[in-house]
Formats: sequence, structure tokens, C-alpha cells
Amino acid sequence: MSAPFEPQPGCWHGRARGGRIVEKQRREGNPRRWCGRLLLVATVALGACSDRTPSAPPLTGMVVIDDVVNHLSGHIGETSGTPETAVLLRSVQPAKGRGQRMALLAPSGARIGYDVRIPAGGILRVGTALVLDRVAPDDVAGVRYTVSLDDHVIYTRDEQPRPGRRHVHWRDEEIDVAPWQGRSVRLTLTTTRLGQGPLPGVPAWSRVQLLQRSERPRQPARADAPNVILVVVDTLRADHVGAYGGGPDITPNLDAWAARGTLFEEAFAQAPWTLPSMATIFTGLYPRGHGVVGRSEQWGVPAGATDGGSWAYLSDGLPTLAATARGAGISTFGVTSNLLISRENNLARGFERFDELPVSPMPIQWARAPEVNAIFRDWLQTNHEWRFFAYLHYMEPHDPYVPHEGAREAAPADMRPDVRDGVIRHLARRVETGHQTVPAAWLSYLRGLYAGEVRAWDRGFAGLLSLLEATGVSERTVIVFTADHGEEFLEHGQLGHRKQVFAESVHVPLVVVGPRIPAGRRPGLVELVDLYPTIAGLLGLPAPESLPGRDLLAADEASAAAFSDTRYGTGVGAGDVELVAMRTARDTIVWEPEAGTARRYGRTSDPGERSPMGHDPGTAALVERARAWRSAIHPPPTLPGGVAVRIDDRLRALGYVE
Repeated sequence: MSAPFEPQPGCWHGRARGGRIVEKQRREGNPRRWCGRLLLVATVALGACSDRTPSAPPLTGMVVIDDVVNHLSGHIGETSGTPETAVLLRSVQPAKGRGQRMALLAPSGARIGYDVRIPAGGILRVGTALVLDRVAPDDVAGVRYTVSLDDHVIYTRDEQPRPGRRHVHWRDEEIDVAPWQGRSVRLTLTTTRLGQGPLPGVPAWSRVQLLQRSERPRQPARADAPNVILVVVDTLRADHVGAYGGGPDITPNLDAWAARGTLFEEAFAQAPWTLPSMATIFTGLYPRGHGVVGRSEQWGVPAGATDGGSWAYLSDGLPTLAATARGAGISTFGVTSNLLISRENNLARGFERFDELPVSPMPIQWARAPEVNAIFRDWLQTNHEWRFFAYLHYMEPHDPYVPHEGAREAAPADMRPDVRDGVIRHLARRVETGHQTVPAAWLSYLRGLYAGEVRAWDRGFAGLLSLLEATGVSERTVIVFTADHGEEFLEHGQLGHRKQVFAESVHVPLVVVGPRIPAGRRPGLVELVDLYPTIAGLLGLPAPESLPGRDLLAADEASAAAFSDTRYGTGVGAGDVELVAMRTARDTIVWEPEAGTARRYGRTSDPGERSPMGHDPGTAALVERARAWRSAIHPPPTLPGGVAVRIDDRLRALGYVE
């Protein structure tokens, strides 16, 4: 299922009903305050439409649900015209640094036809843009986009580039095609030149989707049916939480709250970086099963994967937590300060309201916890009478580490300015390539900055708890708290994350607190792949039987093994390699499938995973077990070509690529 189209402030948008288009223009931009100052929006962070309304409108009594029936622009339909009007399927970016999509490039005069059957409640989505290949001159032609069903025109839009423009934005719209439901029709997309001047680019269609829209009664808030909030703190190592041994002064608010519920001592993320880890949380599948493992133009095809696919887009064929909740009439809300969790790659699917927070570019700084809380507060104050599932994603511990000045120690005199400011990505790359070592004083300083950021988030968490009390939902809300991955500080020769699957990268906190949740600590292995069935159980929803995880609150025994992997690891092989970690009650192995090498560590005798054992029959047996796990995972659904996304700009902002 997919979230319905939600026009965003600052964008042109239109809505068609019965073939008639009603258009309006929303205000251009909306400067927002962030920590008392104007927030400059990084172009790498946002799509064309990013600002949010200042307050949330009240929800209606019905939940709208959209199912994608056909992604039409995933392939070139039947075309007509001349060789000059040949249609191409390409990745294009009409706006500078943002808005990159797979699109049908349709020169003026091109016609693209599809034979479709209109479902009940049919909605057609279309995205259009004139992809400029030069600055628009003074005397310039425009373009008309037309959508027809058989011979009936149901939508037109005229685009006239302004002189001097270098970039334009996508315009996404909806067309109500329910009057044709149950009929097989010919859908035609046409582009036509308007005027006599030169056309400074190529018209494009993107994300042309046929949807089936339905409604469900919205569930009211009830004492016996709890809300669930999934709180994710990006890049938070378990050992930097007080309740996990991080010290009493680092997360006092979290520790006091965690004592009221169930704490899982050995929870492991399925990946050491955000994109695959969050896709696992949302789908309940291992990364190899959901396929969102992050190909980029710089990385190429992920290690251990085959060519021909999109590794940054979540298939509509996979159920998600939010879509499952929404389908049951539960209100869904999400807010993220991480660029990789977005509508662009379909990870927002199922959320009725989803806010992607902007980024300050000079230097890169993420939205802080008070901003996340404020957006949630606006929504909750208006809609707390409904039962909800909410997802809140905080970024404080992710580099650059920028705690307030009072939380900083004096920086070493010889430290580079960017490192002094908490920016580790360039240093991490030099360390990875063997071009630099990190003095002990530098490392101590960076650890201090990181801990300062964890403390800053903990203060924000206290604000979230106060918000829940103030709005009267605290006693009927369960909070599931975790992290998507950890962070390395040279324990195994690296800084940052993504490159290793040792404990510092994948051992994460996991705590559940709320009504009827028992207090206590649970030993034994659990995985983030368990969160889908666990949260589904809290919401009273069925989880797909094919999911590999289990409801942690309904089962007392630990997992027999926990698995983590990365397609961009550092190992024996050259360049990025696939690394797989398997942890059992007694052992950890880190296996590099392509090189056929494995390292084994005793989990009791060597919890830091520093001294590998010799390769013996026991190691070989563990490798075979990991190999069987890897081979048994069902591959993700094949994606249509038109939904592939290129995420290099977002990866670059996060420091993963140059």
C-alpha cells in the first residue's frame, strides 16, 4: 500500500475530479525557525516540496488507503511519432541537486499509450517537468501535457519556462478516474509544443501510477488499545546508554524511563547503516529480502548483488508496518531528520503524515530533537483523540558531532578545523585508505563530542515524555525505543559506520515501555527484524507469517542466532565487500563470502571481538550455518524500471560518498 498524494506547501499542485482540473498555488516557501535562527535548506536534503504547514489539520473519521495497481512509467508504452520524438526512459534531475527521478523523456509531439483496466476508486498520479538542457532564453516556447482515456481528455497542464531559468521542479498531481472504473481503456500521455520559440529542454513524465483508493473507519483512542511510538536514535551505540553500561550521567532521562519497562540486553541491527536497517524495521525482512541496500553511482552494484535493479527503493509489493496499521484504520504519523528515510525511496509508504526535516548546509547540521518533538506536538495536539502509530527519527549522535559549546572539551592544538568541529567523514576516509592515523587525544576528543550529542538527545527525550503527559496520551501509549546502528571509534580500525559488522556498529539499545509491559531486563539475542511482529502485536494486527522475526513480548526464549550484514564492508577483498556477521549464544563469526574467509570470536571470553580464534571445524560449521541463512532468504520483488532512484546527493550529505 502507498500513502495518498499529499501536496506540500510551496508547490504547485492540482487535483482532478471527473475530468475537471482545479488548480491553485500554495505560498512560495515558508521560512522556519530552527533553534531560534533561520534555517538554510540544503539542496541535497530536500525534494522540490519540503516545508510543512505550521499546524496539523484535524483528521477526518475515515482513513484513506491507496494501493498501487500499476506503475505505468516503469516502462515505455506504445509510442507514435517521428524519430525526433522517440521516448527514452532515463534518470533525470530537473532541479539543481534535488528531485532526481527515473522518467519518460517525451519530446514535443510524442504520444505514449498504455492499455489499462480502471479499478474501483481509481486514481491516476502523474508527475511532469520540463527538463532544461540550457538557460531558458527570452523568447521561449512552452509545453502542454495532456492525459486522455480513449478519446476523452481528462487532464491538461501548460508549462511556460521563465526566461533565465536553469532549473525547474517536478509537479505531482492526481486525477480521479473512478468514473471509468471496471472499464478497459487506452491511456495516452501526450506532449505538445506551445508557441514558436525554441523549447529549452525535454518534457518528462514520472511516477505515472494507477491506484485503487479505499477508506476505512478511523480507530478512536481507547484505553485497551494502545498507541505505539517507534523512537529511533540514529547512530546510537548500546554502550553509550547508561542502562547498558554507558555511565549514569549520559542518558539519565532514558534510564529512568527504561526502568519501567522491558530492556533487551543483546539487540542487534541487521545493517551498520541507516538505509537497509530502517527498511528492515519497516518491513520485518533482512536486507537481502527487502533489497534496499543502497546502490549509488559511485559504489556501483552492491557486493553480493546482481546487476539490474534499484537498491535504494522499497517495493510496493512488500508490506510495511505503517501500511498495515493504516489499513486497519490506525492513524499513522512519521517525522525524520535523516535524509535517507523519504518519500523519494518509498520508505514513507503507509504514513498519512510524513515530515522530512531540512538540513542546514554550512556546515551540515541535522534538525535537533526539539524540532522533531515540535512537529509531533503540532500533530498530536490536534489528533490525540485517534489511535495512532508514530515514528520519530532523531539524528543527534550522527556526525558531525555538534553539541553545544558547554559540552565540549578543549580540542587538541594540532587538530584539523573540520575534525575540531565534529566533522569526521574526511578523516574517516583517510583512515580507511591508510593515509592517516588518529592520535589518542583526537580520538578522546571525538568520543567526548559524540557523548555530548547523546546527552543532548536525552534532554530531548525528556521533552517528548513531557509532551505525551501534557496531551493526555501517556497512559495509553507504548514507546519502542531503539537505534538503527552504532558508531566505530577505531575498535577495528575504522571511524564512523557502514564498513564493519562488529558489535560497536550493530549492538543497539532496545527498550519497550508502556501499559501492561512488564519491567525487567531480558538477556539473550534479539534482532531489529523482530520489531515488525512485536509492534504489530502491540497494535493487535496480524504480521505476515513469512516474516523471519517474532513478537518479542509474546516469546520468552532468545533467538538461536542474530545476523547482520553490509554490502560495503572492509575486508580481504579489494574495494567494497560483503560482510556477514552471525552471533550465537557462544560465538560470533564475521564472514566474507566472496573471499571465503571467516573470523570467529568467543562471545564470553572476547566480548569486544578483538582476538579471532583459529579456523577449526567449529568455525567451518558456523560458516555453513551462515551460508544456509543467506541462501534461504527470498529475494525482493522485481522493481519496475521507472521507480529507481539515485541517492548520491543524500549519501554525500551523510558522508558516505565523495
